[in-house]
Amino acid sequence: MSTSFQPSVLQLARQRFFPGGVDNHTKSRVLVIQRKSGARSYLEHDVLVQQLAARPDTEVKVFTATGGLRDHMKIFHWADVVVGPHGAGFSNLIFCNRDAGVVEIGWDRVPPQTPMCMDNMYSRTAAALGLRYRLLLGSGGYDTPLSLPPPAVVVQVESLLEGHAERG
Repeated sequence: MSTSFQPSVLQLARQRFFPGGVDNHTKSRVLVIQRKSGARSYLEHDVLVQQLAARPDTEVKVFTATGGLRDHMKIFHWADVVVGPHGAGFSNLIFCNRDAGVVEIGWDRVPPQTPMCMDNMYSRTAAALGLRYRLLLGSGGYDTPLSLPPPAVVVQVESLLEGHAERG
């Protein structure tokens, strides 16, 4: 299955909700999407959050999909980089600032080892919105937890933050 949105529609929706420019801030802002358990949860989530929060120039928030749509809009708009395992939380990328970064953690298994191949819907959404996107493949599958050493994720987040600072 593949989901596709027209870039002009995504850009129009983002402009409608967030017509202003990027706000100025001194610390880098990283939003980590958390799936609590089960399919496509990220086993090293807590360690990743600790490693990112240890950076003195970085503020980290965790998105747990609680609250209403306005809450989701605000927290994704706040982020310089969004990172997390493949899942519906990435549909909120539409609310990110232009030039935000995205690190999606996917899986390395293919059918018949797992019921579904990974869709590229979020990379296409990111491209349509002008977001800088990285895909990292962890071990696991569509219906299992995902595992990937946190330092591999941190390196990609740092790279996107450096690019953000150069542009900002």
